[in-house]
Amino acid sequence: MKNNNKKYIIRSLTLSRVFYSFLLIVILGTSTKAQENVLNSKISIEIKNVSIEQALSLIEKKINYNFTFDAELINNQKKVFVHFKNLEVSKCLDSIFLDKELIYKVIDNHIVIKQKIVKTIHQVAIDSLTKNIEIRGKLVDIESNEAIPFATVSIKNQSIGVITNLEGEFILKIPDDLIQNELLISHIGYENFVDKLSLFQNKYSIFYLTQSFVPIQEIVIRNTDAKTLLRSALNKIEVNYETKPVYLTAFYRETIKRSDTYMFFSEALLQVYKAEYNKQYEQDQIKVLKSRKNKNITLRDTVVLKMKSGLQSVLFLDVVKTRIDFLLEDNFAFYNYKMADIVTYNNKTSYAIDFEQKEGSAGEPYIGTIYIDTDNLAIVGVEFQINPRKISDAQNRFVVKKTRGMKLRLLDTKYIVSYRSINGKFYLNHVRGELKFKIKKNNKLFPLTFDTVLEMAVSSIDSTDVEKFPRKEAEDLTDIFVDTQHEYDENFWEDYNFIKPEDSWQEAIKKIHEKLNK
Repeated sequence: MKNNNKKYIIRSLTLSRVFYSFLLIVILGTSTKAQENVLNSKISIEIKNVSIEQALSLIEKKINYNFTFDAELINNQKKVFVHFKNLEVSKCLDSIFLDKELIYKVIDNHIVIKQKIVKTIHQVAIDSLTKNIEIRGKLVDIESNEAIPFATVSIKNQSIGVITNLEGEFILKIPDDLIQNELLISHIGYENFVDKLSLFQNKYSIFYLTQSFVPIQEIVIRNTDAKTLLRSALNKIEVNYETKPVYLTAFYRETIKRSDTYMFFSEALLQVYKAEYNKQYEQDQIKVLKSRKNKNITLRDTVVLKMKSGLQSVLFLDVVKTRIDFLLEDNFAFYNYKMADIVTYNNKTSYAIDFEQKEGSAGEPYIGTIYIDTDNLAIVGVEFQINPRKISDAQNRFVVKKTRGMKLRLLDTKYIVSYRSINGKFYLNHVRGELKFKIKKNNKLFPLTFDTVLEMAVSSIDSTDVEKFPRKEAEDLTDIFVDTQHEYDENFWEDYNFIKPEDSWQEAIKKIHEKLNK
């Protein structure tokens, strides 16, 4: 028997089964020059036993136009059997969609399919309306004037909160009866900002945060054993984290951008059944309350990337609950851990422990930093990635399916996880995963670059009458979220906290709607 001296991780809960592998690459065809008056032009086509989306693809090839539509408008499970002979394109579409009240608009070489707007009057008693107050602003570093992303903006001693976006901006919505409370802004490495909420009501404010430097001699860090701290932190999970199930109300977003163009963007309001932290194998659940999605793809897009199991991925990114490789004591021998710094978080100090997988070990080659509260030894945050020096070895585990004739190169990964303390217990606060790919088809001269992001921010926590969701209400976590059918409401963020979209994301949506409404 061959002797194999390679080191093996004892138990591996790798994200290659979660966020990595759940990316689906689809190859579409190409289109040619557009024609005029396409909706009135006549076509003959026979379509048998295909989905509506496939039927539209067949018509696209006939008319050399590209359909653009929201996924919520069609029931893609329904099969289409039609035979059109010398029939106008608009009437063909009416026959395919049947009872849908849709309108079709030609923009450039696209046919945009849109729901007909029916104006109705909806009356409610004024006293029954929930009155919300908005606090809007941007966080910047007082020295560098640079934006501070992924900071927590919340009400002091309350579970209501939101996360700043990449540009440091946020919108916090609170009930008006909480206006006398205090605004709390926190971020690792910065002093907390605390002030009266009423000072920032109905205005846009710039918040300048000051970096906090802990004056502790280097010898204190050198003489602190990183593995001993990690063991203590893991042993105190039952003390520091909730040992009863809770409901989390959370905002979820996933985006896929090709070069500078957003191809998919999805948002949802989630209710999460978060199981006890002392029951590692007890499964969490997700219920999608509302969602909105947009696709911006056509047959001219020769390469399309889709994200599979995004909802499952954000649950697995709760690394304290799932115990990812580098947080398993059995795997400590396969990682190098060292004390790197002592930083400030939420006006308290935290150990910063750097880690890196050792050479020759199996599993994902993770590298990153773990933040542990110096007082209660709670893990308050983790930042990690695939080691850039070993990223080429991991890239084949990222794709579920791809078309022959494509070369894929993984360029970068980044994961951020943070926890927030409320009344002495720590709860999941924010998770974010980013992947960057370069994809090249054999017959194309230049490769395409894709950026994928999934993110979940917890806005409130409820521990009252918490029970698991009935099976029919719980989401299938293995689905491609952008392709699933949910309740759609364009304006539903009005009463809920969410992560403010970056300007580029907002502009992408704005341009689509401007064209639709002309």
